[in-house]
Amino acid sequence: MTFDVTVLIPTFKRAYFLQHVLKALEEQTYRNFDVLIVLKPSGDGTEQILEMFQKRKILNIRLVVQKKGYVTDALNLGMSLVKSKILAFLDDDAIPPANWLKTHVDTYSGDISGVAGNVVPAILDDDGSTLRVLKASEILPDYPPFKNQLARQLWNRPIRHQEDYLVYVSKAGGIEINYELTKQARQGKVVNSLLAMGTNLTLLTETIRGFAFSGPWVLGLPWDNYLGWILWKKGYKTVFNPQAKVYHLVHGETLSRGGLQRKKRKRRLLSETEYQLLYFRLLGQEKELSVVTRMLMLGFSFLVNAKKNPDQVTLNLTWLLLGNSIGLKWILSKKMGGSYSPLRDLEKLL
Repeated sequence: MTFDVTVLIPTFKRAYFLQHVLKALEEQTYRNFDVLIVLKPSGDGTEQILEMFQKRKILNIRLVVQKKGYVTDALNLGMSLVKSKILAFLDDDAIPPANWLKTHVDTYSGDISGVAGNVVPAILDDDGSTLRVLKASEILPDYPPFKNQLARQLWNRPIRHQEDYLVYVSKAGGIEINYELTKQARQGKVVNSLLAMGTNLTLLTETIRGFAFSGPWVLGLPWDNYLGWILWKKGYKTVFNPQAKVYHLVHGETLSRGGLQRKKRKRRLLSETEYQLLYFRLLGQEKELSVVTRMLMLGFSFLVNAKKNPDQVTLNLTWLLLGNSIGLKWILSKKMGGSYSPLRDLEKLL
């Protein structure tokens, strides 16, 4: 049987949450899809959960075992195996409503090649039967404060031809939000956007034929925005549809995978460092990037974070310095024909 959509779910140590995700996929109103699970074994019982759902035969589940590597390695493995018309990315802790796939599929018209969807933070009750929404969106901010409007003028200005994008790449090499388009998206309108969050996005499979993530990634942040930029650079149109939402479960394991306090600091440093490295991934490929604008952005980021979390000033300064020092070493090594790769430094933060 040929499927129109393949739902790709990389998973690691998420047996409890994955069973709720699969149950929600069983209830999708759109039925012409299969599920591709890329599993990195952890001994948490995920295999038994998958076996149970395969026996139910409601979903067509394919299982691929990832023997080594991180999330982008899982994505590369999954993308290489997809033959359907549309590829859907879904996290192993994101619950899709029954109309999730249908909303995504119905959005494809004209020249649209990719669709980002809304991500709503929520928690499950003790027996896992009820979702409680925490706020309207992880992507769309509640309101456009003055400082963000000022920042867009000074250091968060979009690169050329992304002025009308909800999620865009700034001249400082960061991922930013257009607050004017936020208003439209909150009203339910489909707007132009880079792919927002890998928790919930789809694209035409033909757009990534032959593509694979390369270079150093651990947590994979922000692979989704980087892929969105790749598609935009190739001339593909991608949009944000706020109606295509999923409920992202808040559970304290996203960074620490176990909640150990001593790991949280390192994982915070790792996630922020990978976001900083986006600038260096794009450097040399995106001519619109500006060193001066980036310096303004870094200074502003430090001041804002220091004001919000004065007790974490040292941590905020550390991730700014760490991310940019690793990136500079990476760029200089490339120019001088060296062999330095940030991966070893990133792995030290695990």
